[in-house]
Amino acid sequence: MKALSIILAAILLSVFLLYLLLKGNLTFLNNLKSEFIINKSIPSFEFFQLDSVKYTHNDLPRNTSLFIIHFNSTCEHCQVFARQLSIYANDFSKSQLLLISEENLYTLKKFEIEYNLNQLKFVKMLNSNHIKFYESFNSNTIPAIFIFNKRKQLVKKFEGEVKIEALLKYVNG
Repeated sequence: MKALSIILAAILLSVFLLYLLLKGNLTFLNNLKSEFIINKSIPSFEFFQLDSVKYTHNDLPRNTSLFIIHFNSTCEHCQVFARQLSIYANDFSKSQLLLISEENLYTLKKFEIEYNLNQLKFVKMLNSNHIKFYESFNSNTIPAIFIFNKRKQLVKKFEGEVKIEALLKYVNG
C-alpha cells in the first residue's frame, strides 16, 4: 500500500511539473535553456521581407552586431520599443536589427510606416510563421530579443520587456 502511495505521488508530481513547464512557469528551466545557448552561432533561418523576398542567415551583413527581435504589433512593449528606435537611431546605426513577426504583411507594413521604421536603414522587418521562428530560436515569447556579436555568436537573450538602454552596451559587440 505504501509503494502505491509513493507511485501515485510521483505521478501527480510529474503531471504538475509537466503542466508548469508547458505553461512556461518553470523559470529556472527557462533560464537554464537560455544560458545553454549563449555563445552559440546564429542558427540557420528563412523568413520573408515585406516585399515577399526570402531572407536567410546567409543574407546577414558581416562585421556588425545583430539584434533579432521577435515582436507583435499589438504588444505595448513592442510599440514602445519601436517608438524609441528613432530616438536611439544613431546608437544602433552600425548594427542590424531584424524585427520578426508572424503577422500578415499588411499589418507589418502598417507598423513599419506608423513607427517610421522604414526610415531606419539598420532595421529590417521580416515575416515568419510561429513554428519557423520557434524552430530557429527556441522561443515563443513576445517580445524576445537575441543579441549576436560581430562573429554572429549569441551574447544575450532577453524574454519579455527590456529597456532599450539596456541593449546599448551590445551595439558594438
